[in-house]
Amino acid sequence: MDHTISPLTSEQWPALEDLFGQAGASNGCWCMYWRIGPRYRDRPREDNKHDLKQLAASGQPPGLLAFDGDIPVGWCELHSRCQAIAWLPAMGHELALAGGLLAAQPARSALSAAIQRPARL
Repeated sequence: MDHTISPLTSEQWPALEDLFGQAGASNGCWCMYWRIGPRYRDRPREDNKHDLKQLAASGQPPGLLAFDGDIPVGWCELHSRCQAIAWLPAMGHELALAGGLLAAQPARSALSAAIQRPARL
C-alpha cells in the first residue's frame, strides 16, 4: 500500500467526485453541513457540490484527500476552529469555551470524514 495525503484543490476535484459518488457522500451533503447547517438538505445536491468545488478552487483547501496509490480512499473536511465554534450553537450543540480561550487558539478542526469501505480497517 502506498498511502498519500493531498489537499483538495481543483486538480484533485475528480478524485473527490470518485470517492463521494453521484450521491455526494452523505445524502447529497457534499460536506456543506458544517458550512451552512441543516439547510443543505433544502438545496439541490448540485448546489452543495458546486459550493464545495468553489472552495476547492479558492486557494484555501477545504479538506484533505487520502489516496492508496492513485485511488482516493478517504476525505477529511477542515475548518478553522473559529468557524467550527461559531456554528455549534446555531446547530443546537452546547459548548463550554473556558472564557473563550479555546476559540482564540489558531488551529484547524476536522469536522467530517469519509473512508471508502474497502479501505476501512
